[in-house]
Amino acid sequence: MKITLSSLILLLLSFYGFAQTIKTTSFEITFPAQPQEAEQDIVTEAGDTHIKTYQLMHEGAMLLMTEAAYPEGVNLTANMDVNKKILKNSKNGSVNNFAGQMGLPVTLVSEIFEEYKTLLAMRSVDKVGNYYAQVFTLLHKNKLYAMMVFSETEIQGRTLLYQLTDSFQLLTL
Repeated sequence: MKITLSSLILLLLSFYGFAQTIKTTSFEITFPAQPQEAEQDIVTEAGDTHIKTYQLMHEGAMLLMTEAAYPEGVNLTANMDVNKKILKNSKNGSVNNFAGQMGLPVTLVSEIFEEYKTLLAMRSVDKVGNYYAQVFTLLHKNKLYAMMVFSETEIQGRTLLYQLTDSFQLLTL
């Protein structure tokens, strides 16, 4: 147990040692170092959608934060059944895209809906070949937020995802 606990402490220290906080007009999140940023516009069923992604390789794991802004006036959270479907489809699309690029099979390990403040969120774990994809997704008005960690071990991915989600703050609730 000492080895596992000391490894966890080292992981926590490394996460916060060079932490970089990203703050936008709608959210704030802390990464263990400066992530790369990318933006693109895509066309979806809801209309033109702007996607901003923050990505960081950290201790052999890939950490991602994605904000997808759908057209103004689109309310993704208006209907609970639709909300759940969007959360699942978003997670499945992200994980399957990662798996497809590497030619790896995907197996669902767990998927739960939980509350983030007053919003519905989904937390999931998928086995992707020999990797784990851990995803936390939530919707707020016309925006989708997804925090993802792809790692070699489930515990490392879980620890890193909780660090991301614990640091995440919606600024416009």
